Amino acid sequence: MQSWKNVSWDCLQAVQMLRDKHPRSSISRAYYAAFSAGVWLYWRQQGKPKAGYRETPSHKALPGIIARELNGRAGKDASRELRYLYDARLDADYRTSPGIGPDSRQAGRVLQKAAAVMRLCGV
Repeated sequence: MQSWKNVSWDCLQAVQMLRDKHPRSSISRAYYAAFSAGVWLYWRQQGKPKAGYRETPSHKALPGIIARELNGRAGKDASRELRYLYDARLDADYRTSPGIGPDSRQAGRVLQKAAAVMRLCGV
């Protein structure tokens, strides 16, 4: 089974591969790259959950957890970027009109933000 750190890197690689031809999917993977990095940080700090290896904090709760785990400016930055990425993912997956979606420029921006969250989380 892959660690959340490996899942994070796998998602980031998918972002890079999908960015130009499939920006919507790229944006979704960018969020999950950052989310997985946050889960990895949380598990590293708090220990693995008793319920199993795939248990994670909720999408809503994770930004606050990251802010507490990292403290200070790094925690605020990572939390803010993770919230941005989550909103971008929801926009790309659910809030766009048919035929109108994100472009490769937006996918590039979220790639940078996901990489920043990963770096701040130590991935």
